[in-house]
Amino acid sequence: MIADLSGLLDQIEYEDIVTWVEKMKPLKGLIDELYNEPESILQYCNQLEMVSSSYIEPCIEENGVNIKQLRLIGYKLDRFSELVQYFPNLERLYIYNYYGYPDGYYDGPIFRRLEIFEFLSSCADIQYNFQFIDSCPNLQSAHIYLQPNRIFVDESVKHESLQDLVIEFKRAKRQVAKPYAPKPTPSLVKYDQIDYEVEADHITEIDGEPYIAVKSAWYSKSSEYNMGDDNIELPIKPRDPEIFTIKELAKKTLERKKQNKGAKVFACPYCFIEFTPGRSDHCLRHINGDKDRPATCAKRKEKEPDLEKPASLKPIHVRTA
Repeated sequence: MIADLSGLLDQIEYEDIVTWVEKMKPLKGLIDELYNEPESILQYCNQLEMVSSSYIEPCIEENGVNIKQLRLIGYKLDRFSELVQYFPNLERLYIYNYYGYPDGYYDGPIFRRLEIFEFLSSCADIQYNFQFIDSCPNLQSAHIYLQPNRIFVDESVKHESLQDLVIEFKRAKRQVAKPYAPKPTPSLVKYDQIDYEVEADHITEIDGEPYIAVKSAWYSKSSEYNMGDDNIELPIKPRDPEIFTIKELAKKTLERKKQNKGAKVFACPYCFIEFTPGRSDHCLRHINGDKDRPATCAKRKEKEPDLEKPASLKPIHVRTA
């Protein structure tokens, strides 16, 4: 049985959902997009084989060996590579990078059981999904939907098992002409390790120091909200996509930290493929390989076929992100 819990917190109390889930054991599939639940509902499901979520909770990691189908919303490949060891028996993977953050070089283990891979991205920067496919020797079906300027492909790798490959290119709007034009940087205030996007109102002086009056908005759980004495009846409105929960703000803070890891952009000195800003180690792995896999640069293999020796050329610093 598969349960879809999306949006149920607007209609049912969290405790009632927990009671229902516990009665439905063993539940095989769960679509968990509650976002504002007091704690993850997934902790009550330890036999799941199919999971759809926007966040990999520790309880998902603990049950990962049983999961065969995984659907992740708001994830990137390089972020997922940090967690793949928890899903050794994964057969189908769906990733949707709807935030549009630039992806990074996949640096994870080989997926020998994966048969179906679906990837959607709104990012217009270089794409590494085909490099991830190189780590899936038994892949049978792949559906790639992207808006690329460049795609990383190792032409020396052959996929004997791949039977179905669908590639959809989303045409960028004309005004998005500069692939490296940064997004408008929001004003931020950090509190309790979370970045809050704010609007500045005015500056004043307190105890001889300048202070800025700022305004911010976020979605708070109803259980955390103290209405006070006014007892105003609040209107019910559709969700504002520009306002986030504390949990979502924490995730965005983590993503922002990862994006700011380094400003230098390095390229391969042989094929001139560029890598994630600040990750010269990905470029070095591309031309030299590591203990788990050989070098993947086809141009380097042509010019310097002895892969036991380090490449004679070093990563090129091409620009600053």
